[in-house]
Amino acid sequence: MNTKKEIVDKIYKILWEDQTSTVFDKEWEVVPKMNEIVDKICRCNVTNILTQTKIRGWILDFLYEEKTIRIPETKRLMEDIDENSTSITLDKPDDLPASWYISIEWNIVKYWAINDWVLSQLTWINWYHKAGSTVYFAYQMPSKVLKPADIFDNENQTLLSFVDFRENIWFRRCYTIKPHKWKKIAVFYNIDSPVMISYSKRLDPMETDDDECWLPDDYWIKIIPNLVCWELLIDTSEVQKGERLLSIWYAELEDMYSFYATPTKQFRKKIKVAPMIIWERDDFIPNAQTIW
Repeated sequence: MNTKKEIVDKIYKILWEDQTSTVFDKEWEVVPKMNEIVDKICRCNVTNILTQTKIRGWILDFLYEEKTIRIPETKRLMEDIDENSTSITLDKPDDLPASWYISIEWNIVKYWAINDWVLSQLTWINWYHKAGSTVYFAYQMPSKVLKPADIFDNENQTLLSFVDFRENIWFRRCYTIKPHKWKKIAVFYNIDSPVMISYSKRLDPMETDDDECWLPDDYWIKIIPNLVCWELLIDTSEVQKGERLLSIWYAELEDMYSFYATPTKQFRKKIKVAPMIIWERDDFIPNAQTIW
Protein backbone atom coordinates (compact mmCIF):
# COMPACT_ATOMS: atom_id res chain seq x y z
CA MET A 1 0.00 0.00 0.00
CA ASN A 2 1.05 3.62 -0.50
CA THR A 3 -1.74 5.61 1.09
CA LYS A 4 -2.02 9.23 2.11
CA LYS A 5 -2.09 8.20 5.79
CA GLU A 6 1.20 6.30 5.51
CA ILE A 7 2.90 9.25 3.81
CA VAL A 8 1.56 11.77 6.33
CA ASP A 9 2.62 9.54 9.25
CA LYS A 10 6.12 9.35 7.79
CA ILE A 11 6.28 13.12 7.32
CA TYR A 12 5.49 13.83 10.96
CA LYS A 13 7.91 11.15 12.10
CA ILE A 14 10.71 12.87 10.19
CA LEU A 15 9.66 16.27 11.52
CA TRP A 16 9.55 14.94 15.08
CA GLU A 17 6.17 16.55 15.46
CA ASP A 18 2.71 15.41 16.52
CA GLN A 19 -0.01 15.55 13.87
CA THR A 20 -1.83 18.11 16.00
CA SER A 21 1.16 20.44 15.59
CA THR A 22 0.40 24.13 15.09
CA VAL A 23 3.85 24.67 13.54
CA PHE A 24 3.14 22.25 10.67
CA ASP A 25 -0.62 22.24 10.26
CA LYS A 26 -1.76 18.95 8.73
CA GLU A 27 -4.67 20.12 6.57
CA TRP A 28 -3.39 23.56 5.62
CA GLU A 29 0.33 22.90 5.12
CA VAL A 30 1.41 19.26 5.13
CA VAL A 31 -1.25 17.63 2.90
CA PRO A 32 -1.28 20.47 0.30
CA LYS A 33 2.53 20.38 0.15
CA MET A 34 2.41 16.58 -0.28
CA ASN A 35 -0.01 16.81 -3.23
CA GLU A 36 2.04 19.65 -4.69
CA ILE A 37 5.23 17.55 -4.60
CA VAL A 38 3.47 14.57 -6.24
CA ASP A 39 2.09 16.83 -8.99
CA LYS A 40 5.55 18.35 -9.62
CA ILE A 41 7.09 14.87 -9.83
CA CYS A 42 4.48 13.78 -12.41
CA ARG A 43 5.08 16.95 -14.43
CA CYS A 44 8.87 16.41 -14.24
CA ASN A 45 8.99 19.89 -12.77
CA VAL A 46 10.97 19.39 -9.54
CA THR A 47 13.67 21.95 -8.73
CA ASN A 48 16.62 20.95 -6.58
CA ILE A 49 16.40 23.55 -3.81
CA LEU A 50 20.09 23.10 -2.99
CA THR A 51 21.37 23.89 -6.48
CA GLN A 52 18.29 25.68 -7.90
CA THR A 53 18.39 23.43 -10.99
CA LYS A 54 15.52 21.40 -12.41
CA ILE A 55 15.73 17.62 -12.24
CA ARG A 56 15.34 16.27 -15.73
CA GLY A 57 12.49 13.85 -16.46
CA TRP A 58 10.78 12.33 -19.50
CA ILE A 59 7.52 10.53 -20.32
CA LEU A 60 6.87 8.39 -17.23
CA ASP A 61 5.68 4.88 -18.03
CA PHE A 62 3.27 4.65 -15.10
CA LEU A 63 1.49 7.84 -16.26
CA TYR A 64 1.38 6.96 -19.98
CA GLU A 65 -1.98 6.25 -21.66
CA GLU A 66 -3.37 6.03 -25.20
CA LYS A 67 -6.74 6.71 -26.82
CA THR A 68 -7.84 6.19 -30.43
CA ILE A 69 -10.49 8.48 -31.93
CA ARG A 70 -12.03 8.82 -35.40
CA ILE A 71 -11.61 12.20 -37.07
CA PRO A 72 -14.64 13.31 -39.16
CA GLU A 73 -14.17 14.80 -42.61
CA THR A 74 -13.47 18.55 -43.00
CA LYS A 75 -16.64 20.67 -43.43
CA ARG A 76 -17.71 24.01 -44.92
CA LEU A 77 -20.04 26.70 -43.59
CA MET A 78 -23.14 27.04 -45.75
CA GLU A 79 -24.05 30.49 -44.41
CA ASP A 80 -22.52 33.39 -42.47
CA ILE A 81 -22.48 33.20 -38.67
CA ASP A 82 -21.60 35.61 -35.87
CA GLU A 83 -21.83 35.97 -32.07
CA ASN A 84 -25.64 36.06 -32.20
CA SER A 85 -26.08 32.94 -34.34
CA THR A 86 -28.18 30.17 -32.79
CA SER A 87 -27.32 27.52 -35.40
CA ILE A 88 -24.62 26.51 -37.89
CA THR A 89 -25.42 24.93 -41.25
CA LEU A 90 -22.70 22.66 -42.69
CA ASP A 91 -22.34 20.97 -46.05
CA LYS A 92 -22.01 17.43 -44.62
CA PRO A 93 -22.41 16.97 -40.86
CA ASP A 94 -23.50 13.32 -40.97
CA ASP A 95 -20.25 11.89 -39.50
CA LEU A 96 -19.99 14.33 -36.57
CA PRO A 97 -20.71 13.21 -32.98
CA ALA A 98 -24.12 14.21 -31.62
CA SER A 99 -22.54 16.94 -29.51
CA TRP A 100 -18.93 18.04 -29.66
CA TYR A 101 -16.44 20.77 -30.70
CA ILE A 102 -15.48 22.31 -34.03
CA SER A 103 -12.89 24.91 -35.03
CA ILE A 104 -13.63 27.75 -37.47
CA GLU A 105 -10.72 30.10 -38.20
CA TRP A 106 -9.16 29.38 -34.77
CA ASN A 107 -12.51 29.91 -33.03
CA ILE A 108 -13.41 26.85 -30.93
CA VAL A 109 -17.20 26.35 -30.95
CA LYS A 110 -19.17 23.82 -28.97
CA TYR A 111 -22.51 22.47 -30.21
CA TRP A 112 -24.96 20.33 -28.26
CA ALA A 113 -27.25 18.97 -30.98
CA ILE A 114 -27.46 18.05 -34.70
CA ASN A 115 -30.65 18.11 -36.75
CA ASP A 116 -30.16 17.17 -40.40
CA TRP A 117 -27.44 19.55 -41.62
CA VAL A 118 -27.74 22.01 -38.76
CA LEU A 119 -25.74 22.27 -35.52
CA SER A 120 -27.62 23.94 -32.67
CA GLN A 121 -27.40 24.87 -28.99
CA LEU A 122 -24.12 26.69 -29.59
CA THR A 123 -21.57 28.27 -27.26
CA TRP A 124 -18.35 30.26 -27.79
CA ILE A 125 -18.88 31.80 -31.24
CA ASN A 126 -16.56 34.77 -30.77
CA TRP A 127 -16.72 36.62 -34.09
CA TYR A 128 -18.04 36.70 -37.64
CA HIS A 129 -17.38 33.77 -40.02
CA LYS A 130 -18.45 33.94 -43.64
CA ALA A 131 -20.06 31.19 -45.72
CA GLY A 132 -17.50 28.84 -47.24
CA SER A 133 -15.17 28.97 -44.22
CA THR A 134 -13.50 25.66 -43.43
CA VAL A 135 -14.73 23.79 -40.35
CA TYR A 136 -12.30 21.40 -38.63
CA PHE A 137 -12.97 18.74 -36.02
CA ALA A 138 -11.79 19.63 -32.51
CA TYR A 139 -11.29 17.13 -29.69
CA GLN A 140 -11.32 18.08 -26.03
CA MET A 141 -8.60 16.19 -24.19
CA PRO A 142 -9.82 14.23 -21.12
CA SER A 143 -9.52 16.16 -17.87
CA LYS A 144 -6.92 13.69 -16.61
CA VAL A 145 -4.50 14.59 -19.43
CA LEU A 146 -1.44 16.20 -17.91
CA LYS A 147 0.48 16.65 -21.14
CA PRO A 148 -0.17 15.32 -24.67
CA ALA A 149 2.85 13.38 -25.95
CA ASP A 150 2.30 12.33 -29.58
CA ILE A 151 -0.58 11.76 -31.98
CA PHE A 152 -0.17 8.82 -34.33
CA ASP A 153 -1.68 8.89 -37.83
CA ASN A 154 -3.18 5.40 -38.15
CA GLU A 155 -3.78 5.69 -41.90
CA ASN A 156 -0.21 6.61 -42.83
CA GLN A 157 1.43 4.79 -39.91
CA THR A 158 3.43 7.87 -38.91
CA LEU A 159 3.47 10.49 -36.19
CA LEU A 160 1.14 13.33 -37.04
CA SER A 161 2.88 16.69 -37.49
CA PHE A 162 2.27 19.27 -34.77
CA VAL A 163 1.92 22.93 -35.72
CA ASP A 164 1.29 26.21 -33.94
CA PHE A 165 -2.38 27.04 -34.55
CA ARG A 166 -1.34 30.42 -36.01
CA GLU A 167 0.71 28.78 -38.79
CA ASN A 168 -0.42 28.27 -42.38
CA ILE A 169 -2.02 24.82 -42.19
CA TRP A 170 -4.51 24.86 -45.05
CA PHE A 171 -2.91 22.06 -47.06
CA ARG A 172 -1.08 20.19 -44.30
CA ARG A 173 -2.09 16.95 -42.62
CA CYS A 174 -1.43 17.97 -39.03
CA TYR A 175 -2.86 19.00 -35.66
CA THR A 176 -2.46 21.68 -33.01
CA ILE A 177 -3.21 21.95 -29.31
CA LYS A 178 -5.10 25.07 -28.33
CA PRO A 179 -5.83 26.08 -24.73
CA HIS A 180 -9.48 26.99 -24.34
CA LYS A 181 -11.66 27.58 -21.27
CA TRP A 182 -9.06 25.93 -19.00
CA LYS A 183 -9.02 22.86 -21.25
CA LYS A 184 -6.71 21.45 -23.92
CA ILE A 185 -8.37 21.21 -27.35
CA ALA A 186 -6.76 19.28 -30.22
CA VAL A 187 -7.71 20.57 -33.68
CA PHE A 188 -7.14 18.29 -36.69
CA TYR A 189 -6.45 19.64 -40.17
CA ASN A 190 -7.01 17.74 -43.44
CA ILE A 191 -7.55 14.39 -41.73
CA ASP A 192 -10.52 12.04 -41.92
CA SER A 193 -9.18 8.83 -40.41
CA PRO A 194 -8.53 7.38 -36.94
CA VAL A 195 -5.65 8.75 -34.87
CA MET A 196 -4.13 7.49 -31.63
CA ILE A 197 -3.46 10.09 -28.95
CA SER A 198 -0.78 9.34 -26.36
CA TYR A 199 -0.49 11.41 -23.22
CA SER A 200 0.69 11.59 -19.63
CA LYS A 201 -2.19 11.49 -17.15
CA ARG A 202 -2.41 13.43 -13.91
CA LEU A 203 -2.74 11.69 -10.55
CA ASP A 204 -5.72 12.69 -8.44
CA PRO A 205 -4.88 14.59 -5.24
CA MET A 206 -4.87 12.43 -2.12
CA GLU A 207 -7.74 13.56 0.09
CA THR A 208 -8.93 10.67 2.25
CA ASP A 209 -6.59 8.57 4.40
CA ASP A 210 -6.87 5.51 2.14
CA ASP A 211 -6.28 7.39 -1.14
CA GLU A 212 -3.22 5.95 -2.89
CA CYS A 213 -0.24 7.79 -4.32
CA TRP A 214 0.47 5.48 -7.30
CA LEU A 215 4.18 6.22 -7.58
CA PRO A 216 5.84 2.84 -8.35
CA ASP A 217 7.75 0.53 -6.03
CA ASP A 218 8.80 2.19 -2.79
CA TYR A 219 9.63 5.57 -4.30
CA TRP A 220 6.39 6.97 -2.86
CA ILE A 221 7.69 6.53 0.68
CA LYS A 222 11.39 7.19 -0.01
CA ILE A 223 10.93 10.42 -1.93
CA ILE A 224 7.71 12.23 -1.06
CA PRO A 225 7.85 12.45 2.77
CA ASN A 226 11.46 13.63 2.71
CA LEU A 227 10.99 16.26 0.02
CA VAL A 228 7.85 17.53 1.76
CA CYS A 229 9.64 17.74 5.11
CA TRP A 230 12.61 19.70 3.90
CA GLU A 231 10.55 22.13 1.87
CA LEU A 232 8.48 22.74 5.01
CA LEU A 233 11.63 23.19 7.07
CA ILE A 234 13.05 25.67 4.57
CA ASP A 235 9.75 27.56 4.69
CA THR A 236 10.32 27.91 8.45
CA SER A 237 13.97 28.98 7.94
CA GLU A 238 15.46 25.72 9.24
CA VAL A 239 17.71 25.54 6.19
CA GLN A 240 20.63 23.67 7.70
CA LYS A 241 18.70 20.53 8.62
CA GLY A 242 19.36 17.51 6.46
CA GLU A 243 20.95 19.09 3.38
CA ARG A 244 23.10 16.01 2.82
CA LEU A 245 20.05 13.72 3.08
CA LEU A 246 18.11 16.02 0.78
CA SER A 247 20.68 15.49 -1.98
CA ILE A 248 20.26 11.72 -1.49
CA TRP A 249 16.49 11.97 -1.95
CA TYR A 250 16.90 14.02 -5.09
CA ALA A 251 19.16 11.24 -6.34
CA GLU A 252 16.36 8.74 -5.61
CA LEU A 253 14.01 10.86 -7.72
CA GLU A 254 16.51 10.92 -10.58
CA ASP A 255 16.81 7.14 -10.26
CA MET A 256 13.03 6.75 -10.57
CA TYR A 257 12.96 9.04 -13.61
CA SER A 258 15.74 7.14 -15.35
CA PHE A 259 14.16 3.72 -14.66
CA TYR A 260 10.53 4.48 -15.44
CA ALA A 261 10.86 7.08 -18.17
CA THR A 262 10.74 6.77 -21.94
CA PRO A 263 13.33 9.22 -23.28
CA THR A 264 12.20 11.88 -25.69
CA LYS A 265 12.96 10.91 -29.27
CA GLN A 266 15.65 12.88 -31.05
CA PHE A 267 14.97 13.34 -34.74
CA ARG A 268 17.73 14.26 -37.20
CA LYS A 269 16.66 17.04 -39.50
CA LYS A 270 17.25 16.56 -43.21
CA ILE A 271 19.16 19.51 -44.58
CA LYS A 272 18.42 20.40 -48.18
CA VAL A 273 21.25 22.10 -50.05
CA ALA A 274 20.75 23.76 -53.42
CA PRO A 275 22.76 22.33 -56.33
CA MET A 276 26.13 23.98 -56.88
CA ILE A 277 26.93 24.92 -60.49
CA ILE A 278 30.56 24.56 -61.52
CA TRP A 279 31.60 26.29 -64.74
CA GLU A 280 34.53 24.77 -66.59
CA ARG A 281 36.87 27.51 -67.71
CA ASP A 282 37.52 26.17 -71.24
CA ASP A 283 34.06 25.65 -72.68
CA PHE A 284 31.74 27.02 -69.93
CA ILE A 285 29.58 23.88 -69.98
CA PRO A 286 27.52 23.75 -66.75
CA ASN A 287 28.24 20.72 -64.58
CA ALA A 288 25.62 20.44 -61.81
CA GLN A 289 26.75 18.74 -58.61
CA THR A 290 24.62 18.11 -55.54
CA ILE A 291 26.07 18.32 -52.05
CA TRP A 292 24.55 15.84 -49.55
